[in-house]
Amino acid sequence: MAQEQSVTLMTYLPLISLAVSLVSAAIAVASYRRSKRLQEFDYAARLQVADESIYGRGPGPNDAFTYEGNLENRGLKPLKVSSVYLEFGCEEALNKRLKHHVEGEFYLGAGEKRKISFRLRKNDFKEALRRFETDQCYFYLRVQFHSPTGTIIEVTRSLMRLGETSTTIFAHKGDILS
Repeated sequence: MAQEQSVTLMTYLPLISLAVSLVSAAIAVASYRRSKRLQEFDYAARLQVADESIYGRGPGPNDAFTYEGNLENRGLKPLKVSSVYLEFGCEEALNKRLKHHVEGEFYLGAGEKRKISFRLRKNDFKEALRRFETDQCYFYLRVQFHSPTGTIIEVTRSLMRLGETSTTIFAHKGDILS
């Protein structure tokens, strides 16, 4: 009888061993995926705009639009910024926008800020309205940067709609660029 019971246990021992191995492999895969997600979150690009000032029709007497702000890397890794543009023109037609190159390629370390600024004169503003045959101009901030994993990210942010008689400033909340 004891020998019969021993044979039954020996028969199922490989199956029990296989089940334990499969469970431990599943736990290892789940742990790897979770730690990978947490690492991607920790090292994610966190590029923001801080201390931003937007002026329509000012601050100078010949200024139609003035923009100032600080690009700030709030992530843990340095970021490579490829370009910063300020675009203005039509809302829908991308080919009816003028691009002003504000900054070229640079690096931002963790916690580092970089000032960006742009000023559009009234004469240039009126010329853009005439050129695009419109009565209002939309202004956008376009930033292209590399994430810590190497992928290129391009973000466009609406700033303002400015017309001959009306102005609308677009408000944003939360992480601005990333």
